[in-house]
Amino acid sequence: IELARQFVDYHGWFDKVKILLKEIIKTQIVACMNPTAGSFNITPRMQRHFATFSFVMPPPSIVRHIYSSLIENHLLQFNPDVSKLGPKLVDATIELHKLVSNNFMPSAVKFHYQW
Repeated sequence: IELARQFVDYHGWFDKVKILLKEIIKTQIVACMNPTAGSFNITPRMQRHFATFSFVMPPPSIVRHIYSSLIENHLLQFNPDVSKLGPKLVDATIELHKLVSNNFMPSAVKFHYQW
């Protein structure tokens, strides 16, 4: 973590042989922490460079309301026969999300399975 912090602070690393900064340009740093695996420690010197966001999944009623608002407004431009399929599409999307999140559980190797 401290090598990454040095890169963020100085935009590169110091060469110990030539005693000069090897500057790295045109880069961005994106980071995340997995709350279920690994270490939870990060130095304040590194964390100061990042915005920290944390949230929990909203209850199903809120998710349904959000999806319904998006889908129903989008489907207004279509034929009424298509528009009336909005609630079924929302229910199918929520059910698919539930199946995927129950079958693809995160692990140390598959930590990106965060639904």
